Amino acid sequence: LVVRCSPNKLVSQSFLEKARIRLERIKRIKIEEIEASIVFEDIYECLRESGQALMQLKGFKPVSHDALISFIKEEKMLSAEKANIIKILIRRCSHLVLTPPTESISATNCLM
Repeated sequence: LVVRCSPNKLVSQSFLEKARIRLERIKRIKIEEIEASIVFEDIYECLRESGQALMQLKGFKPVSHDALISFIKEEKMLSAEKANIIKILIRRCSHLVLTPPTESISATNCLM
């Protein structure tokens, strides 16, 4: 589901700048197991922000993650296969966000 909005170049540029900064930070860090789930979230945020930037230029806002992933597939920002993998990983890893930090959960568990 998407909502129609007025195309907004400034909002689009803002999304792209945030995605660029986030991606540069990810490239610089050494990823440790304990923070892998957070890095995964940041990678998804880069993709989300990039997708929303394009949607904003075309006059749309996503209402759900599924709508955003569908848009990304349609615009060929990712292959259908890669977009589906991300969709599956988001569903499998969502428990990492909801788990209290006192519990120890391996980030690789979401990939199994």
